Amino acid sequence: MKVKRRSKRELVKKFKDYGFHIWAIVVLANVLLAYSLSFYFQAAKNTYFFGTTTEEKKTAVFYIETTPTPTPLGPIMNIAFSVPGIGSGGGNLKPLHKTRDVTFFLYATGVNASNFNVKPLYVLKSKARFDDNVDSPTYTLYMNPYIDLGSAVKDGDYQVSFRTNQSFRTLIKDKPTDVQGKFLSIQRGFKTQSETIKKEKVILGDLTPLEGDNIAGLDDYRVFALCYGEGSKTSDCPSPNIADLNDDGVVDSLDYNILVINYKQLASMGIPVPTIYIAPTRSKVSRTSYLKSPTPKKNNDEAKPSPTPTIAPEKPSVASLAGGIIFFLLVIVAGVVGFVLFKANPKFRSLIKGVLSSKIGPASPSATPSAQAP
Repeated sequence: MKVKRRSKRELVKKFKDYGFHIWAIVVLANVLLAYSLSFYFQAAKNTYFFGTTTEEKKTAVFYIETTPTPTPLGPIMNIAFSVPGIGSGGGNLKPLHKTRDVTFFLYATGVNASNFNVKPLYVLKSKARFDDNVDSPTYTLYMNPYIDLGSAVKDGDYQVSFRTNQSFRTLIKDKPTDVQGKFLSIQRGFKTQSETIKKEKVILGDLTPLEGDNIAGLDDYRVFALCYGEGSKTSDCPSPNIADLNDDGVVDSLDYNILVINYKQLASMGIPVPTIYIAPTRSKVSRTSYLKSPTPKKNNDEAKPSPTPTIAPEKPSVASLAGGIIFFLLVIVAGVVGFVLFKANPKFRSLIKGVLSSKIGPASPSATPSAQAP
């Protein structure tokens, strides 16, 4: 039995007779269903705060998932300081090492904390991070707003000094001319915040030993001379980073000038410094290719900075899913109403058929054999 092949015009006619509007509603419903599903799944896409313009920041919707700050074991201290040769004012704005070691020395209030022979009550180690955010009030400073001094530190008043890589101890004072340090009241659960702490500037030049001895001696200058220029590549230099005072990967005249200026500052304070007659003459060499950042050692006494907020994916909301479903149902209801009107209302049916016929065009009548004259 042969299957009769239908012409294109017959298929179009059959399609129209079945109800072209039904097919249009089905296609539209499927398109809207696909759009609703896409809307639901795309709702979980991340919206990032970083890299947007100021206007985008005002209207952006973003979700930040943070780890709760742990309960401090001891008093909390907030500190920020500048390093000569690094930061604004003609210094290096992109230091190679974004993190520095910081050691705190806590002294009793009745002692001369400037005297190196006086032993501190507590010695604590922590970290400070370079702030490269141009909108931050501590821009180009090394800072740590959350330094847990540990459970061993008792509440009370202390004189506090600190040192970082290559620097002498800096005693926090009310005035630079004061002999005694400023009394800082440390209480458990409260931050020790002071404008003086946030504006401290360290003095560089304590190069040896690596942990510092708070003495400006000939050994410090000898190490600098051995590590100057190409000397940083030799075994005579105890550490490739030790003489790079501005942390730009090169030991050159800039570092030498920083050293001389800082020694002059110590001399103006009445602290003995070595006499420097001749500057190192070794040619400079870039060490950026083989500089290695020091790996921080784990220490239970180290203060733990506040955890950095991380961008978390936005979870799809129930409202977005419900809105998509309701919209889809409204489309289905509209289709059903249209179908009922098409079947029950002749005028509406004539209108729809007229519109569809005008779009497709009238179909040519089928050819019929002409009647023969008798």
